[in-house]
Amino acid sequence: MKNKIDEVVIMKKILLYFAVFILIISALGCIDANNPRPRGEDPEHTTTISPSAQIGQDVVIGQGVTIGPNVIIEQDVIIGNEVKIEQDAIISQDAVIGSNVVVGKGAFISRGETIASGTIIPAGAKVGQDVTPQEETPWTEGISPSAKIGQGVRIGQNVTIGPNAIIEHGVVIGNNAKIEQDVIINQGVIVGSNAVIGKGAFLSQGVIILPGAVVPAGARIYQGAIADPQEETEQTPAGAISQSAKIGNGVKMGRNVTIGSNAIVEHSVVIGNNVKIEQNAIINQGVVIGPNVVISQDAIINQGVVIGPYVVIGQGAFISQGVIILPGAVVPAGARIAQGTIVS
Repeated sequence: MKNKIDEVVIMKKILLYFAVFILIISALGCIDANNPRPRGEDPEHTTTISPSAQIGQDVVIGQGVTIGPNVIIEQDVIIGNEVKIEQDAIISQDAVIGSNVVVGKGAFISRGETIASGTIIPAGAKVGQDVTPQEETPWTEGISPSAKIGQGVRIGQNVTIGPNAIIEHGVVIGNNAKIEQDVIINQGVIVGSNAVIGKGAFLSQGVIILPGAVVPAGARIYQGAIADPQEETEQTPAGAISQSAKIGNGVKMGRNVTIGSNAIVEHSVVIGNNVKIEQNAIINQGVVIGPNVVISQDAIINQGVVIGPYVVIGQGAFISQGVIILPGAVVPAGARIAQGTIVS
């Protein structure tokens, strides 16, 4: 009987010591008395790694990371917080992945690449492939290793970004878009699905390239412009460029430029702000058009013409080479202006 009483006393002492130990640890802040989970382990930010994923040595993984099946992460990779790496993706040695990045299914990130926070790498994309194309070799798939991608860029599926392209932060690029080499896209630009941005083109801040639009090589599209792929039957909306319009290399455009269906603007033309070029008009190379000009449908402006601000050129007018049209002038419909004339 005495032995049983001793055993009960011993058990009570053990339970008392354990309770005191829990209270001491809780007071030190290591354990929440109401929740035995160690502090710092937020269930909403738990890192989840698939059993089939392969993680190399000295990999640093942040909070809230999800790593899918068959993912391969080589040694010395650094992964930020809230990153999602989908199945079959491969991240090569020494890569740095910022926070809030999504690496799509089967994507490949080459050795030493840095992926800015907020970037979405589409499924199957190849970032920083070991094979670098020659300067004049078209880049046909994925993102070139020499392209520079800013923070928070959203990239859709099957997007091609060529060598030396610069995509600034906050840009949105739709599915199947193609951005050729040496393109510069400023912050906040939206490039719609299936759009094509030609070699060396420049898109200023806030420009919208609608789905299916084609921006020609060397074109410069400035703030407030909208490149519109829709075929216009009568009128093109203000600030839009019809898909059927043909824009030459090196054209420089200001804000709110409207170019109608089947209009032709040859290379090296300079167009000021708020210019309207109506359908079927032809602007030959090297023409300079000031702001707030209207060029009516079927008008033909020949090489080297200079058109001042607030000019109106009537329907079907023909302006010969080297003409200078002074500010505020009105050229009547059907007029033919001889070479070298100064129109006031």
